[in-house]
This record gives sequence, structure tokens and C-alpha cells, in this order.
Amino acid sequence: MTDRDADVTAEDELRSVREQLEIYDAICVATGDAHAVLDVLLGSSDPDAARHALERRYGFTEAEAWAVMEVQLRRMTRSDRQKIEERRDELVSRAAALEAELGRP
Repeated sequence: MTDRDADVTAEDELRSVREQLEIYDAICVATGDAHAVLDVLLGSSDPDAARHALERRYGFTEAEAWAVMEVQLRRMTRSDRQKIEERRDELVSRAAALEAELGRP
């Protein structure tokens, strides 16, 4: 038995976890290359130009690029990057558990 809300199916939860995981993956990439990301942001004429540049450089989706741009600089510290990576790992584990529950390889 899971602690999932009775109205939320495993499929719905898996979809949500995957969406979160995509964002955390992008943030992990960005925090791992923070200097280059900051160069992209500082060199861009406006937020839309920065978003497009991040999409091109890193292959981010629009949502991922916006999420990266919304990360506060204080989140770039080693301890906060570790917390972000830990959360990402939790999401990977949860997605795997949900896929097993749904009988997916």
C-alpha cells in the first residue's frame, strides 16, 4: 500500500514525478555548469533571449529553461546543489517504484 492520495492514480503520480524529474535534471545540469549558464544569462538582451540561448546550448525545453533561470544564486552553493541532487535521486527512485507498481520494465 502507498501513501498516495486515494484520488491520484499511480499513472498520475508517475506523470507528476517525471515532470519534476525533468526540471531537476535541467537544474542539476545548470548548477554543474553554473559559470557558463551565468555567462548566457548576462550576455542575453532579455529573459526570452536567455531562455532561447539555454534551450539551444543545453537542449532544455522551455519549462526547463525557465526553471533554470528561476534558480536563485544562493542555490548554487555546494550544499544546496547536493540537496537538489538528492531530491533528483529521490524522484528517480520514486519513478522506478511507480513503474514497477504499474508493471513496466
